Amino acid sequence: MRAWAKPKIDSSPHPADQHVGRQIAAVRVQSDVSQAQLARSIGISFQQLQKYENARNRVSASMLYEIANVLGVPVSRFFEGLSGNATGRDDPPLPAGERIEFIASAEGPALD
Repeated sequence: MRAWAKPKIDSSPHPADQHVGRQIAAVRVQSDVSQAQLARSIGISFQQLQKYENARNRVSASMLYEIANVLGVPVSRFFEGLSGNATGRDDPPLPAGERIEFIASAEGPALD
């Protein structure tokens, strides 16, 4: 009997997670707030905040909300400048005409 190899899991951070982490750090620095101060304000360790900023850990929606509140910015601020193709996928998006054609097809509305 042949043993199956486990599929390799890509453990590198998603580009969107990296972007959000960099934005958290940038807004924090612009606000003249230290990692320790921000971490204390949101009830986590500065090490955990560091992991968020370096994308070693993903930031939950509720934590992102808390960070935005403390720094006085909308949550959307952390997504500004995020490339529309930050999915990490190699496939290019469909041309607009093909997207419109699909949406108008019977299959398109069925996906809702």
